[in-house]
Amino acid sequence: MNEDKPDEPTKLTAASQIALELRQEILQGSLPPGSRLRIEVLRQRFSTAINPVREALNRLVAEGLVDLQDHKGFSVSQVSLEVWRDLLEARCILEVEALRRSIANGTEEWRDEIVVSLHRLTRTPRFLDDARKVRNDKWEVYHHRFHRALVFCCGSDKIMAICDDLREQSDRYRAVAASSHKPRTDYDDEHKAIAEAAMAGNGDEAAGLLERHYRKTLKVIEQYFAEQH
Repeated sequence: MNEDKPDEPTKLTAASQIALELRQEILQGSLPPGSRLRIEVLRQRFSTAINPVREALNRLVAEGLVDLQDHKGFSVSQVSLEVWRDLLEARCILEVEALRRSIANGTEEWRDEIVVSLHRLTRTPRFLDDARKVRNDKWEVYHHRFHRALVFCCGSDKIMAICDDLREQSDRYRAVAASSHKPRTDYDDEHKAIAEAAMAGNGDEAAGLLERHYRKTLKVIEQYFAEQH
């Protein structure tokens, strides 16, 4: 369950490496929605040929992170409140049930991982620079690790994979909203409450706290979209 020590790196193809880096930049918000992705610029940046760049961009089109328009080329796909709400509803349905199952199947290893991941998360500042809202990648890693730990004992690799994907897609919306709106400051208290309920075996309480945690984030992002109009 430890995500701090990655496996030995696997040699990636040029297309896979380009797709990986661009995906991270889009999800983290450093490539804002609507940004043009010019093939020649990317070819020079990655010191490669045109074909790997095109292949990488087409992969991101298939993932819904990049758009391709005739006569305009590739660009980072726009964000929308409707898509965010859909993502959040999917997380509430899937992760809340996965948490209930994890609590029912909970092991000592599962409880230990919740404690360790929560400890590291709460000791890590969310931003490297609060004033400029510079993202702290360590906080993001520990945030993922904590939420993944909660559902780790759900008993389904497929559910885990879907939860991972939904969490990554949600990161993009959090990053976009945080760049122009005062971020929430109650994350630590909410994470602690969820963890305590889960480790106490209280499925109903933990599930309710997790759903409220997500719906508070929904309100922040709804406010972000309201401010854009």
